Amino acid sequence: MKNFVFIVISFPFLSLNLIAQDSFFSKFYFPNTYGLNYPIFNNHLKSNFIVSFGLEYRFEKKTPYFVRFSSENFWLEYNIKNGSQTNASQSKLTINGFYFGPGLRKNMGKWKFLLLAQTGFVNYMYPIVENTYNNYKVSFSRKNSFSCQAVLGVEYYLSKKFALTCESYYIIIPNANSFWKSNFENAGFRFGINASIF
Repeated sequence: MKNFVFIVISFPFLSLNLIAQDSFFSKFYFPNTYGLNYPIFNNHLKSNFIVSFGLEYRFEKKTPYFVRFSSENFWLEYNIKNGSQTNASQSKLTINGFYFGPGLRKNMGKWKFLLLAQTGFVNYMYPIVENTYNNYKVSFSRKNSFSCQAVLGVEYYLSKKFALTCESYYIIIPNANSFWKSNFENAGFRFGINASIF
């Protein structure tokens, strides 16, 4: 009976230990960064914050390649005239991007340098103002667009599975609309962590 109780109590801890030792699960990392974005070649947009969450899978230790899925959430303030998409000439633009692509990481002791190229799409939301008998109603409309992202970063590992990160990035949305001309180009930098929980 005592052996049975010991097995029941210790089973969850043994399971976690086996998962941690599993080479497949130990290759998953979760980058999480916060930073600033800067619109390029567009005076109608003002810089604001960007928040990035990711899921990264690293291949064998001797192979420097990895793939990353990331969610980029950033906000911009705009000031336009005669917009075809919105009649709110001055407001905020919310953009959510979802990207996936391959990367390359170079190890130099506790320092690691990475290069990442991703494709995906963005979903952006903008306001529309309706006027009915001097009553104003604000609703929000959404649009999806194809997008690409390039990332250059450096990591400093405090332990084998935990690193402080600094990344610079460039995002392009090749789609003409009211908020940008032929292309939307955005660049910036962000800081955060990259860690494995297994």
